[in-house]
Amino acid sequence: MSIPKYADWQNRYKIFSQNWPISTKVAREAISDDIRKYETEVTTAAKRIAAKSMLDHVDAFEKLWKRDSIYPIPKEIAELRTAAQIVSGAIVSGHKYDYACCIAYKVGTSKFDPTYWVQENINGVQWYQGRLVQYDGNLDDEADRTLRCSWMKAAINQAYSSYYAKHFNDPIDAKTLKIFMAPEFFFRGKDGAYDISFFPTIVNEMRGLTKDTKFKDWLFVLGTVIAATFTGKVYLVCTECRQFVEWGNRQDYNAKGFTYVGMDPSGKQTFACPGLPTAVDSQRKACTPGSVIEIPDKAIIDNMALILKGGEDSEESFRYVQKETVSAIDFRRQVTNRGVKRGKAVTGYDNMQLFNNDWSKKQGRKIEVMGRVVTALPSPGAQDVSIPNFDQRPTDSKDESKSGGSLFTIDGIKFGLEICVDHTNGRRLQPTAGVQIQLVPSAGAHIAHFVCRPGGIAFNVDGSSAEGTCNVLINTTGNPQNSGAPDHTSGGAPAGGQAGTEIILYEPSPIPWT
Repeated sequence: MSIPKYADWQNRYKIFSQNWPISTKVAREAISDDIRKYETEVTTAAKRIAAKSMLDHVDAFEKLWKRDSIYPIPKEIAELRTAAQIVSGAIVSGHKYDYACCIAYKVGTSKFDPTYWVQENINGVQWYQGRLVQYDGNLDDEADRTLRCSWMKAAINQAYSSYYAKHFNDPIDAKTLKIFMAPEFFFRGKDGAYDISFFPTIVNEMRGLTKDTKFKDWLFVLGTVIAATFTGKVYLVCTECRQFVEWGNRQDYNAKGFTYVGMDPSGKQTFACPGLPTAVDSQRKACTPGSVIEIPDKAIIDNMALILKGGEDSEESFRYVQKETVSAIDFRRQVTNRGVKRGKAVTGYDNMQLFNNDWSKKQGRKIEVMGRVVTALPSPGAQDVSIPNFDQRPTDSKDESKSGGSLFTIDGIKFGLEICVDHTNGRRLQPTAGVQIQLVPSAGAHIAHFVCRPGGIAFNVDGSSAEGTCNVLINTTGNPQNSGAPDHTSGGAPAGGQAGTEIILYEPSPIPWT
């Protein structure tokens, strides 16, 4: 329960106060002035003073009401009293937390090719035009992971220092959950994804910091980590002459002349390529030893938001949410001469790769990841409707409270987390889920609709621009376009962190418990 916005109160007040006793008019006007003042105040301390004044005028109203009316105290006044009592500290709820302070790690996590553009008919109706994705990892994957963990730690430490510089000795601090969130794609590597084994490594390294007891009232959403697991058929491809055969297909081996060489020191089978056929077989020149590599034709993409409760070191302190939809703009697509010619013919521009609803076709879901070109598949059990029949996957239970699902509860607070297009497509959570705090880490999305209950908090951190963006909205109207937002201030740049980044602190907002 929260103190209403002044405009909302005034609109409702004109209706519900029509038959109230005239003797309460002065107290009513004083309450309205308090609500207006509460809304315009910037600091938590000033808002608390305004709430205390509101309580005094509510007391005056109730005394007059009881004297001049035979009816119970109006519901609107009773709810306002409770909200003002909580804000002013006059009463303490039985919940561990009454407020949430959203803290954004504002950082860009997207990079685009300066040469190629993409135009795509995504679903037969909707068109997208933009730069071709380019990966932004550093060095090798292990060095990249280490560097990004250090940046994340620097951002967390900056957030902690900035929060307590502003809210030191704040009476509501102990009842405020601090929610730190980074955007999608923060951890992805120089080739678009890590090996799946990096997932627990990142979690354990970050927990080394977040387990500190000073973070006991913090929740960390550490952006997302991208991993690719190769699957499907495997092909032997010669990197010199570009011939290929299906692995294990002896008839294919014989037709192309591929031969088994033996096992390398790691125990992996190796093959030799005889080179391209010539008119005279004796003149055929074999390709260099070691030129034949194994390439799978598919990759399962795991895009997981990492969630850690601060001040804890147990397995129960960790949760993750799996992104179900692999978006057509999440990865670098395969650019072909045919696609560029189509783009030139349709748009008149050079270097324009045209896709025409290709993402729903097997040959169109080709992405470049970890040095290979493969068909992109979502994690098993995903509800991704763009997956056609060529990929038979287990049926999703659609129970979002299970491991990897979008719903989770921490300290009695019900959270709903949707990653980027999972949110904009509206595929996972419904407003009936009872979510109190809605989280949207993204790289190309904003708060498109509320899934949190009335009075709930919606928090978005997006990495699609060079420096990132962020937003917090309170569900006061059911429509993000005209709902309220808490004030925010800059928490500065993380010391020793990634260049061009910033911590943004939002004022604590009441958690809706009723």
